[in-house]
Amino acid sequence: MIIKKILDNTNGIEAEFNLLQATQEELNDFVEKIPNHHFILLRNVPSNKEKLVEAVNKMGRSSTVQKKTVFWADQDSLEITRVTNARDEEGKKTGLFADLDLCWHSNGGLREKVQQVTLMLHCVNPGNPEYGITGFCNMKQAYKELPNDVKELIETMEVRHSMAAFTGEGPTVGKNDGGYKLTPEDPEYEIFDGSNGKKHHGGTTYTDQVWKPLVVTHPWHGEKALYFIPSLIEEWRNPTHPDFNSDWLWNYLYDHAFQDKYIYKHKWQPGDMVFNDQYYGLHNRTEVKGERLLWRFCTDNGNIV
Repeated sequence: MIIKKILDNTNGIEAEFNLLQATQEELNDFVEKIPNHHFILLRNVPSNKEKLVEAVNKMGRSSTVQKKTVFWADQDSLEITRVTNARDEEGKKTGLFADLDLCWHSNGGLREKVQQVTLMLHCVNPGNPEYGITGFCNMKQAYKELPNDVKELIETMEVRHSMAAFTGEGPTVGKNDGGYKLTPEDPEYEIFDGSNGKKHHGGTTYTDQVWKPLVVTHPWHGEKALYFIPSLIEEWRNPTHPDFNSDWLWNYLYDHAFQDKYIYKHKWQPGDMVFNDQYYGLHNRTEVKGERLLWRFCTDNGNIV
């Protein structure tokens, strides 16, 4: 991998790397560097489903292999999740997260067991590039720059993530950035709320409770990061400091973590491919316009470590 430029002060980079022809050794070296930057951008990656899936499978087990009946699954390659606002002839969604603003989140935040380490998004068509701008927040850096007394306070804290909070149907502890609004008419609603009697890839439903640490340690990189996803947190607790000032701490962490200096905002071009570490980074998105298509992959990096 050749670093072409540092994108901004979040330490995200644009790099040169032949992903589709990389050897296992070259791919190992590339993936191991992702947590150093939290975000790596490659340009002009061909939209070759077979080759992209092959590269992802070299990294490890894909956690997004889905059934053909799931409306956002690519019918040619079930490892690919279609993230698109396109609709079919009847006006039904053909991909996940169609066109609305999307809050700060990470893949696996609503799962009992986090299986994703690296999120990959490949741009087939950006639609209107002035919309659907994707933000990437460096939560490792945000944690590093917290005062020591705040680090000590949150070290033992736990948060309860909720699907109902994510979709705006349940309260969060404090102010948040909007979640992702759904109605019963949306095809993903019954999957997310569990009314179809099934969970999607171990995901939680509205009635499940999943407690997670507020400070996480990367499983193979070793550094700590702030795992603060405001639109998912319905409850939090601190066994060591049970009388902590909840309102003050929530507002402090919110205002600190989402400062511009920790955020890179990406306008998509065809062939862009982004690699984002899901322990060290959160991502969000503005409203989408124009017909856009991204392919999403996630992997546990099991072949790298």
